[in-house]
Amino acid sequence: MNFDKPVRVDIDPGLLQLLGKVSEFLGLAEHAERILNTQRRRSQSRHRAIAKAWTKFQKGLTSGRGALRQIRSTLAAQLTDAPADTVAIAMSYGEFNIFRDGIQQLHRAIGDMTNAAYDLESLTEPVGDEVERFYRISEAGQPILGLLRDALGGHPERIPDLLDATDRHFDRCEHLIAERSRWLEK
Repeated sequence: MNFDKPVRVDIDPGLLQLLGKVSEFLGLAEHAERILNTQRRRSQSRHRAIAKAWTKFQKGLTSGRGALRQIRSTLAAQLTDAPADTVAIAMSYGEFNIFRDGIQQLHRAIGDMTNAAYDLESLTEPVGDEVERFYRISEAGQPILGLLRDALGGHPERIPDLLDATDRHFDRCEHLIAERSRWLEK
């Protein structure tokens, strides 16, 4: 056994909470806290979970932007000859598959962003500004999901609205990301 090499031991936060309750019951809470540093470990665990959810949110945003570019490039070639007040999409099967993949990628990206925002909202509950920020993001994604359902449900006339609303949503999310970065730098 090598005693020079540091050993990392991860302890389940639920176990630490149970140990805290038992210690509190026995009057040993302060002593146990000094030895185990449960509050520090809970904070570290929460920080890791926030970083993981934040990364998931940012990956969803990047994926969504890519999907928008894919959808717009597929549609741009198809909509050029249509009159301004008409929605007509005629494309080859190969182009349709690219378009469909873009719509599905966009749906997954917005779903991932919304779920990550819910996670972030829950994890940052002790910090009021952060909860409000992630609540706004998760609520703003709901109408986009409705537009996506309409577009996928046989209403292609809703696609331009979907793309514009999604662009605005992503811009809002990027603004909130920048706002959070400035807040963290204070």
